[in-house]
Amino acid sequence: NEPGEWVLNTETRKVYLWPSDPAPNGSPQGILAPSISELIRVEGVIDYDGPEDTPVRGIAFSGLTFSHADRWAWTTDETRLGWGMQHDWDMFDRPTAMLRFRGAEDCRVTNCRFVSSGGTGLRLDLHAQRNRILDCEFAHLGEAGILLAGYGPGTKDANHHNDIVNNYIHHFSEITWHSPGLWAWQSGHNRIVHNELYHSGYSAVLITTRVEPDRSLNGEGGRTVRRHEISAEDKNRPRGGYESWKTRERYNHARHNLFEYNEIAHSVQLLSDGNGIYVSGTGTGYIVRYYYLHDNLAHSLPAAIRCDDDQHETLIYGNVLYNNAGFSAGIASKGVNDIINNFIVDPAAVPRSGYISFEWVPVTDSKVHRNIIVSHPEGGKAHNERLRGKDNGGRPTPRLVETDMDKNLYYHPTNSQWMDEHLLRMRAVGKEKASLVGDPLFVDPAGGDFSFRPGSPALALGIEPLDVSKMGRLDRN
Repeated sequence: NEPGEWVLNTETRKVYLWPSDPAPNGSPQGILAPSISELIRVEGVIDYDGPEDTPVRGIAFSGLTFSHADRWAWTTDETRLGWGMQHDWDMFDRPTAMLRFRGAEDCRVTNCRFVSSGGTGLRLDLHAQRNRILDCEFAHLGEAGILLAGYGPGTKDANHHNDIVNNYIHHFSEITWHSPGLWAWQSGHNRIVHNELYHSGYSAVLITTRVEPDRSLNGEGGRTVRRHEISAEDKNRPRGGYESWKTRERYNHARHNLFEYNEIAHSVQLLSDGNGIYVSGTGTGYIVRYYYLHDNLAHSLPAAIRCDDDQHETLIYGNVLYNNAGFSAGIASKGVNDIINNFIVDPAAVPRSGYISFEWVPVTDSKVHRNIIVSHPEGGKAHNERLRGKDNGGRPTPRLVETDMDKNLYYHPTNSQWMDEHLLRMRAVGKEKASLVGDPLFVDPAGGDFSFRPGSPALALGIEPLDVSKMGRLDRN
């Protein structure tokens, strides 16, 4: 009803615009209408059902701007069912990105910009090895920033050893709100370091597979499963606990990824149940290390760092979590994962599920060492045992007393007895014997200085000081 406004009639598939700056004849000016979702594809010879591909090698892109592509959308359930990667956050092997590598090795993308577009910035699909994405900007994208997506669960492991370094990824997921900034799906042994991720509609970083060999064809990711490569005894092996995961892990190739020295802020701004970093249903050997996660203020945030269903053998080490809100202002773990030398400082709200939350399943022998938790002024649980439903259906539950927990430092700004009950319970079973209660004496947390002043009890516990100036992009000019 006024200039500058528009409306879409979905039944007639027409857009009506009242232009704010029309031409003399009343027609709109400066209208851009993208017609394709994929601007450039670098593609080798893919032998999809076979064991070997023939990749293209050595293609380099430098100093280019990619912009104004369309969002790829499915039009029928036939093209969607079974092809969606976890929760349809993106689609398997589809032309959703402006620049796409599909069967490529030793390629480079440096100092490029991926901006103002309806879909994703860049994809590395199926066979992708030793490729390097460096010093690029991904901004104002309708969907994801960067997606690495290998072959579905099976024995063909062809997406690995790629470098994603020093990129600025911000204001993504502006059309499809659940799209991540970075996602490694069935992609392993990658090095993803010194990236900065700001302003997302949902999770900033996803590291997932979450597809079991027995998934139905039309189930989420079901058509990506390489059934001819699954052994007979594993085809009907259900998900359920650490031992089952260890048997199925050989089909989940998102393993041994190094995610370190990255920075995440202002995530989960449009949806709920999203996280700064989300790891679920992948292989072994994940390292989430030296992240600075701050100012993620959504009250629906389950955790700044979350190991969700069917996730084990992940190391969460040396991360600074400052001024975050959510169910858990710090870390959530559903499985046997190690949580070591993390700082959870000045949460923006009292977390309903604790600063470190152990959820739904046994977490036996998870290492919880040398962490610092500085509580909200109104307290809250430092550690929480979160059950699934009222009685957990008779299944085993997460029990703090079964973790390997010690040498942690706890501080409440006004209540010196905040941890008394927890420490009494844990010390009765031989845990938390060396843990302390006291002010960590950070130099200036509000100013980003988390080093220790002389006399800090953290030094006596062997806690490593963390320097957030080294986290995020190396050159922010």
